[in-house]
Amino acid sequence: LYTNPIVKDDTIMVCSPDNTIYSIDIESGEKNWEFQTGSDYFTSTPMIYNNIVYIGGLDNYLYALDFKTGVELWKYDVGEPIYKSIIIENNIAVINTGDKLIAIDTSTRMEIWENISDEPNSGYSSDNDTDAIHNNTIFVNGGSYLYAFDLNTGQEKWKYKRENIGDCSSPVVINEMVIYGDEHNIFALDEN
Repeated sequence: LYTNPIVKDDTIMVCSPDNTIYSIDIESGEKNWEFQTGSDYFTSTPMIYNNIVYIGGLDNYLYALDFKTGVELWKYDVGEPIYKSIIIENNIAVINTGDKLIAIDTSTRMEIWENISDEPNSGYSSDNDTDAIHNNTIFVNGGSYLYAFDLNTGQEKWKYKRENIGDCSSPVVINEMVIYGDEHNIFALDEN
């Protein structure tokens, strides 16, 4: 598996290397449903929000599936492969393609904004697979910086020059602190 499994209620969801998402009952081990996409495989972990499963594929689509049945509710072509996991707050799904961030209103399925990276060759990508979202702010650990963007506008709030450009962890937000680690240190920054 290239992604992490997720658990909700009595269900575990996994993405297999054969471009299929499986919903499995935890108690019985029986398959609830499966959904196959046009993606070769997945590198993003599914996100469940309001009983809808969101998953980004390497076939350029953001998929929205019914949590209970696996029926495709809709899909949205972002024009680039989606390697990182989707993050959602206030019905706004944020997709990180590495080169750009795209915000989609999950109610209307319309693009709200797009933010294209001005950092050559590294953009908004790093080896970690999940950005963070907290209090209408998106935190992205990519390229040479840890970025903070406004959820509603996509405007950059701040960026912090990372000390080491190598591998780093996904950012997490705890007690108004953005925390991430690199190969040698753990950093805690004020989220504002």
